[in-house]
Formats: sequence, structure tokens, C-alpha cells
Amino acid sequence: MITSRAFASLTDFVSLAVPCLADAGVLYAMKGKKPTAEEMADLQAWHIDIKPICVPKLDDDRCVVYLTKQ
Repeated sequence: MITSRAFASLTDFVSLAVPCLADAGVLYAMKGKKPTAEEMADLQAWHIDIKPICVPKLDDDRCVVYLTKQ
């Protein structure tokens, strides 16, 4: 499992994290707004699950992106 928060674009995060990821590993990325289709276009080799989250005392959109290899 590799996690990130406010680190980089999803594509950059995946590129940097993959060399350290176990075969059945999972990537978790905390993001602001839900990623767009354009942002996820290069990640077609991944199963992507996006869950909205609520951060106390913060009225902005937040989500966690779960990525697993297909």
C-alpha cells in the first residue's frame, strides 16, 4: 500500500509509486475535486475507485482515489 496527499497528478503519482509497489499492492491518493476523465486517461491499466470524503471544518470537495492493477 502506498498513500499520498496533495502530492502530484494521479499520473505522476502512479509513475513514481509503481517501482515500490508490491504485485498486489494498492495506491491511495487523497485529492481535492474528483479527477476528470482527461486526468485518468493514461491510467487505463488500473482499476480506479473514487470515494468522496468529508473533512471536518472544511467545506471543499475532497475524495480518495483507490488504484489497483487490473
